[in-house]
Amino acid sequence: MKSYLFIALSLLAFSTFAAGPKCVNIGSRSEGWKTTDGKLLWANCSKEALVCEKDEWVSYKLDTEHMRLLGWSKCSEYSTNKPFCANIGSKSEGWMINGQLHWDNCSEKAVICGAKGSRSEGWYAADMELATRHVIQKGKCTK
Repeated sequence: MKSYLFIALSLLAFSTFAAGPKCVNIGSRSEGWKTTDGKLLWANCSKEALVCEKDEWVSYKLDTEHMRLLGWSKCSEYSTNKPFCANIGSKSEGWMINGQLHWDNCSEKAVICGAKGSRSEGWYAADMELATRHVIQKGKCTK
């Protein structure tokens, strides 16, 4: 079972994890993943999802062209009521939004705070492109 972290357009953590890599210098030529040991791995990390897979942090590119709105929110200002993928792998898999389950195949998607500063700002679901799997850092990251 995968535990998803959101990176950004401001992807924010749903659960408590061991400290992991961070997306830094967003929008600059120095954008990349900063590992916990201080190394910088240049990447377009603001358009990637960071996932904890057992004993390694893995990134996947996101399909930001075909995102689906999960709910309007001022997510750039506060991160309350973040949707998350629940019941992964069961017939009841879906997005938990404000305490209600909305059925969907969400295990291969990440939640992004998108359209920041506009009337369309809110939480969006984006597909992770699984073929773009890239190990960012090995190390314990399970809950």
